[in-house]
Amino acid sequence: MNKYQVIWLIIRVAGVYFAYLTLVAFLGLVGSIPALFTLPKIDANPKNANVNAAPQNPTLRVQPVTPNINYNGTEPLENGDKKDDSITDKFKGENVKTFAWFLVLTALYGAAAWYLLRDGRILYGLLNREEPHGLIKEKEAEVTQLNLSDKQN
Repeated sequence: MNKYQVIWLIIRVAGVYFAYLTLVAFLGLVGSIPALFTLPKIDANPKNANVNAAPQNPTLRVQPVTPNINYNGTEPLENGDKKDDSITDKFKGENVKTFAWFLVLTALYGAAAWYLLRDGRILYGLLNREEPHGLIKEKEAEVTQLNLSDKQN
């Protein structure tokens, strides 16, 4: 294989890699769609909050949490409602961010794979340069006079 074929091979392999990344990002995109339509299960009843938190080993004990001494009966209800709404909004925002991130990744990787597998001429031109200093061209010596005299010594 000569240099030109190796360059085309490198471009095609990079295109296949980006196609693989597109597939993985697309699967992440499909997996994040159901999360857009679900909400977290928040238990407003603190008595049922630690039902499943009991240890499996009967020798371990869970220490009960002592309640706050300065308890105001109306304060937890107002803060609890705000807290539940903020958790739900935060959960929705994170799901939308995840979906948007996978959408952007799928688009970018797909565009890169499409370009590299279909054309890739600009990258081929950049990799195929044989100039000694890359983009800087050296000036050639300019001839300003021709010495056409018949005198030969």
